[in-house]
Amino acid sequence: MKNTHIFFTSYPRKGQIHDEKIVGGASYTKTLLTYLKKSDPRLSIIVYAESFVKKYQEYVENGIVVKRIWKRNNLYSLVKSIVSLIQEQAQNIYFSYEINMVGGTVMNILFLLSLLFVKFSGKKLTFIPHQVVEDFSNLERSTLKSTILNAMKSVLFQYISLISEKIIVFEEYLRNVLPSPSKVVTVPLAVPAMSFPWKRESTGSPIPTSPGFVGRGKSGMTSFTMLFFGFLSPYKGLDELIDAYNPTMGKLIIAGGGNPNHMKNKTYRTYIEDIKEKALKKGITMTGFVPEKKIKTYYEVADVVLLPYRIFFSSSFPLSLAFSYEKPVLISKQLKNYFKSVDFQKALKASGLKEKDIVIDFKKDLTSAIKNIQKKNEQFVKFSQEIKKLRSIENIAKKFANVLSE
Repeated sequence: MKNTHIFFTSYPRKGQIHDEKIVGGASYTKTLLTYLKKSDPRLSIIVYAESFVKKYQEYVENGIVVKRIWKRNNLYSLVKSIVSLIQEQAQNIYFSYEINMVGGTVMNILFLLSLLFVKFSGKKLTFIPHQVVEDFSNLERSTLKSTILNAMKSVLFQYISLISEKIIVFEEYLRNVLPSPSKVVTVPLAVPAMSFPWKRESTGSPIPTSPGFVGRGKSGMTSFTMLFFGFLSPYKGLDELIDAYNPTMGKLIIAGGGNPNHMKNKTYRTYIEDIKEKALKKGITMTGFVPEKKIKTYYEVADVVLLPYRIFFSSSFPLSLAFSYEKPVLISKQLKNYFKSVDFQKALKASGLKEKDIVIDFKKDLTSAIKNIQKKNEQFVKFSQEIKKLRSIENIAKKFANVLSE
C-alpha cells in the first residue's frame, strides 16, 4: 500500500469546494487532492473527513475515497477514527490540521495525544499545520494570557516535531518557527486556476451586472472597489481596516461571514456584531458567507484585494484567489515575511515594484497606497500574474507529489 495516502482533514461536502460548514483550509485541501488524483490516477487517496450527519458515510468523489467518520467535540467519533487509522493497511497518514478543527482545547489535547497510538502502530505521520503562530502577543492584549499561550505553543510544536516524519508548511519563513527545521518542507499554497470570461480594460470601467450581487447598482459599479474576502476573525485586522476606510477611497466590500468553528463562542459572536455595526455606519458592504458560485463575482469587480492581518502564521487562501484573478494586493506590515519566499522576490523583480508598494501600514498609508495602485496598476497586476505562474496548481502539485513519493 505504498502508493496509498490517508488524509485526516476537514473536508467540504460532496459536490462542493467552498462550504459554509467548514473553514477555508478544507477548501484548499480538497482542491489540491482532487488535482493530484487527476494528474496521477494511480495514486490512491483516502480522506478521513468530518461528518455532518448521524450515520457514517463513505463514498468516492473524483476518484478519492471519503470516509465521513469524525465529528467536532465528539470523543467517541475521534476514538473510532484513531482505531480505524491504526487498522488501515496504508502507512502514510497526513494531518491537515487547523486550530479548533476537532473541537475545543480539551478535545484537541486528547486527539493529539491519541496520535501516539497511531505512531506506535508503525504509521508514518506527516503534519500540515495551517497555523504556525510565532508569538501570541500580537493576538492577545493580556500579557499573562499570551505568555501561557506561547508556552503551550512551544510544547505543541515540540510534540508535533517528535511524532512526525515530516511537517509541511506553506511559506518558507514558517520553517524556522518550528523546532526541527530539518523535518520541515515548504510547499507553497497553490494558486487555483480560474477562467476569465471578460477582463476590465481599466480601473473604473463599468462592470456587467450579476444577479445576487450585493451593493452593485443597476447600471454597474464604476468606482474604485476594494475587497476583503474570507471568514471574519479578530486576527485579520478588520477593525483597523474599517477605521482607516473613508468613502473618498472608493467602495469597500467585506465578503465573508463568521467562522463556523467559533460561532458558539459568545465573545466571537460579539466581535462579529461589532464589526457589522461599524461597517454599517461607514456604508461598507457586508455580504455574509459567500456561496461558491458567487466568489468569482466579488473578485472580478475588485480593483484591489486587502489583507490587513495582525499576524503572519500561514499562507492565505483569499490571497491565492487574488493572484488567480490577477488582482493588485495590499498586505499589512505583519505579513511582510511573505517576501522571505523566493517566488515573491522574483515577482517583485519582474513587476518593477518595491516591497513597500505592497506592504503597508493600513492605519496610516491606505489612502496613499490606493493612489499608488491607480498610478502603477499594470505593475501590480504583473506582480500577481508572476505569483500566479510560479504558484500554479500544476507546479505546486508536482512539489506535493514529490513529498508523497518520498
